[in-house]
Amino acid sequence: CLDKIPMLLKNFRQSVLAAAVSGELTKEWRKLEFNRVNAEIQLDLIKKKFQKNSTDNDSVVSLEIIESIIPESWTSAKLKELFYFIDYRGKTPKKSQSGKRLITAKNIRKGYVSNEPVEFVSEDLYESWMTRGFPKLNDIFFVTEGHTMGFAALNKLEFEFAVGQRIITLQPKEGVSSEVFFYFILSPQFQKLIEANSTGTAAVGIKGSKLKMLILPFPTLEEQKEIVRKVKDLFQYADAIEVRYQKAKTWFDKIPQAILAKAFRGEIVPQDENDEPAIVMLERLKAEKATSIKSKETRYRHKQLQ
Repeated sequence: CLDKIPMLLKNFRQSVLAAAVSGELTKEWRKLEFNRVNAEIQLDLIKKKFQKNSTDNDSVVSLEIIESIIPESWTSAKLKELFYFIDYRGKTPKKSQSGKRLITAKNIRKGYVSNEPVEFVSEDLYESWMTRGFPKLNDIFFVTEGHTMGFAALNKLEFEFAVGQRIITLQPKEGVSSEVFFYFILSPQFQKLIEANSTGTAAVGIKGSKLKMLILPFPTLEEQKEIVRKVKDLFQYADAIEVRYQKAKTWFDKIPQAILAKAFRGEIVPQDENDEPAIVMLERLKAEKATSIKSKETRYRHKQLQ
């Protein structure tokens, strides 16, 4: 049934992400390639370059959600070890009718940045507003609060823009490729980890200090590239099916009207030349009905006279 295809594709994409973050997607590739030592060496190099005294005191729960699923040849890293955090969450800039685009949590969908809604801040406000840092291409936007908490998107915007409330920008440190971690963040396992560390009821959210401490898998850089390649290939396959589904749905939606049009033209069944035309048949039926009514009236008058 066509109506089931969107949900099947959604489940397929989630399965791909789950397989990516657990190492299943590159299991066969890994047999021929690098071991855990390589991943640990590469991660240590990144950590040493950006080592800082941490003031994060928030403890996190259920880290085993990630650590229990990763292959032995992988290691793991905290988000703060891989990314700088640019946080504009607690503030809402004054909007204007024109100027620089404003990107807020409303623009961040699961996997992409939507063009809607279109909002602006003034040119004058832009410079004074963006004092915490400017997003770069392939940074990760992460929604921290509300019903879309956990939504993430890669920055592919090639124009200047301001960042609004409820978004943290994850800017990769030198030697970190953001794309593979973007897929990991969208995975069902990591989304579960976010939920486990969120607070609030009416307005659910996760504190930046907790987010920094969450664990992501860290495969070798070579395997990261292979994961990205495989995820992209499988997503393109799903996208191609979705395009075909949309075309088929459009075609099927037009079928009833097309059938009615054919029916009125007499094109549904083969036509017999010897059949009387429909207009002639209608005239004959009208005449027969008039004769029948006249006959009934005559019989009624005869009864009245008796």
